[in-house]
Amino acid sequence: MPTERGCAAAGSDYNQGIHGLENWDMTDTPPQQSWIARNPLKFVIGCVGALVVVTMSLSIGIICFVLYVMKASDAFQLSLKQVQADSRVQAELGAPIKDGWYVLGNINTGGDGGNANIYYPISGSKGSGTVQVQATKNMGTWSFQKLVVTVDGQKTVVTLIPAGSTTGPDKLTPEKPTETDGENP
Repeated sequence: MPTERGCAAAGSDYNQGIHGLENWDMTDTPPQQSWIARNPLKFVIGCVGALVVVTMSLSIGIICFVLYVMKASDAFQLSLKQVQADSRVQAELGAPIKDGWYVLGNINTGGDGGNANIYYPISGSKGSGTVQVQATKNMGTWSFQKLVVTVDGQKTVVTLIPAGSTTGPDKLTPEKPTETDGENP
């Protein structure tokens, strides 16, 4: 059992530590841990979540860019114009004919040559369908080997250009913007 003098001495030191801040040394307190050390699970979950968000954002950006490039291609634009102008397609689907938001397939071009094999949805006021396009580009001119519209929910197929055909209105050159030399027509 401590003596009265020992308790009083311990009590006076204790009281002096509380009330006598002039003698207090910061090195006596243990260093506080960082937020990461105190919350390692939250830190890991936050890092993984940020990585997932960045990866998904990049993936969506790449997909949107590819879709934009495919829809801006001459093969897509020329085939869509032919489909929209065809009276048989308008009779089946209703006017106006609009394209869907995506394009599937591939388009390869290099210089004045290339090929395309694409599928894309279309819709009109009475229904919807799918366009299938097979085309080649030679010396800057696209030739469609196949341009077919399949009406959704029916067995109806509208063949604009039969498979293997390379004659008729299927040879199209993309419209080039014309330059004027300042004169009004």
